[in-house]
Amino acid sequence: MKEQIKKILPRNQFARSVSILAGGTAAGQAVVVLASPLLTRLYSPEDFGLLAVYASLLALILVVASLRYELAIPLPEDDGQAANIVALCLLIVLCTSLVTAVAVLFFREPITNALGVPTLASYMWLLPIGVMLGGVYSVFNYWAVRTKSFTAIASTKLRQALATIAIQLAAFRLGGIALLFGQIAGQSVGTASLARPAFAMSAFKEVSWQKIIVLAEQYRRFPIFSTWSGIFGTVGIQLPPLVLATVFGSPAAGYYIVAHRVLGLPSSLIAGAVSPIFFGHGARCNQEHEIAELVRKTYEKLSVIALPPAILVFLFAPYLFGIIFGNQWADSGVLARWLIPWLFMAFITSPLTPVSAIMGREKESMWWHSAVLIARVIALSYGIIVDSLIATVVAYSFVSAFGYIVRLLWIFHHTGNRLMSLFLSTSKALIIAISSTFPSTIVYFTAQENVKLIMSSLVISLLLIVFFYCRLFREVY
Repeated sequence: MKEQIKKILPRNQFARSVSILAGGTAAGQAVVVLASPLLTRLYSPEDFGLLAVYASLLALILVVASLRYELAIPLPEDDGQAANIVALCLLIVLCTSLVTAVAVLFFREPITNALGVPTLASYMWLLPIGVMLGGVYSVFNYWAVRTKSFTAIASTKLRQALATIAIQLAAFRLGGIALLFGQIAGQSVGTASLARPAFAMSAFKEVSWQKIIVLAEQYRRFPIFSTWSGIFGTVGIQLPPLVLATVFGSPAAGYYIVAHRVLGLPSSLIAGAVSPIFFGHGARCNQEHEIAELVRKTYEKLSVIALPPAILVFLFAPYLFGIIFGNQWADSGVLARWLIPWLFMAFITSPLTPVSAIMGREKESMWWHSAVLIARVIALSYGIIVDSLIATVVAYSFVSAFGYIVRLLWIFHHTGNRLMSLFLSTSKALIIAISSTFPSTIVYFTAQENVKLIMSSLVISLLLIVFFYCRLFREVY
């Protein structure tokens, strides 16, 4: 079976690596997709609101768990230097976990009360555990990227999804805490399988305090600039569930996280697979002055993949969410519709953002993240002032989408691509998207009450999308 799989994989190394990693992620996300309708019936919006706040806090800390030194692991030519960076990262993760534990011990109740979820205080002891496990996994994930062990990464993605869903389904009688246990398991499973071959390499025999200090100084731009970029970016993404829980109640945060979780699956699948591989290949292409072509081709493929389903979700999300997840989650479908502009732009731009690290422009990336964070805070403040959940999500989504448009233009400019190439690639994606979604678009504007006609048009559009996908994959393979 392995030999047959190898035969159908593309010969192009970049596409081959993406296929392997995306395949493992796809299998894991398929488990999540199949389990989501059941989870939304076992857990209430309040339970998902609890998960939203906990996951946001964990993400905010994880982004600085190793002060972003993990981003430097794939960069050195010498494996010994990379091994010393791994050791540096693990030491920082340990310190971060200890600091988190102290903060939880003394401030868990003020924090949870301020966020409007006092019931979370009893479970805050899970936070430092999640930081330790998630931080260590991230470090060895970047080592696996360095060694091009994409099959091992893909395997961990599948096992993470299985562990998450198994715990959340088996322990649903415990309530919201089962969702938290599943979240921690999903971020840590597979760490040992990535760490074992790493420590077996002779490069780790070269680890010493002196080399760790030297490399910490050599790559200091990562904690100085990339840490702030990570903080600003993560704060901006995690603000909505925290704000919605505080202002509109935990059910609102629950509706939001379900919408974001479902729509974020494609991003996790494709963009999450492309980004680390783009990082590794981009460093080599930059040295060989070929990064402009890599950026243009990657953007074009991502646009063609993302735009058709984005249009369908924008049109029919409120209708589909009520059917798939139950009537109480129809409001999630409304929020999902207005999250599309942001998530679409994030999908096609995020995999290209390693350009900043590759080209040594972390400072500019930091300023972009800070500007987007300020804009997002203003957008959320507007929604709070008008006292509307929908207005809050709409303002946040459109501001975020505009920020990614600016980032995309910056990436094209600094990699030597002309704006005309961006225009041509976008036009190609628009033509394919309009052609494939035309039946559903017509039905949406002429016969919204006809359920059979809606479903028939969706099936036709999906078949057309699959047709265009097959043509795209034929080009790649």
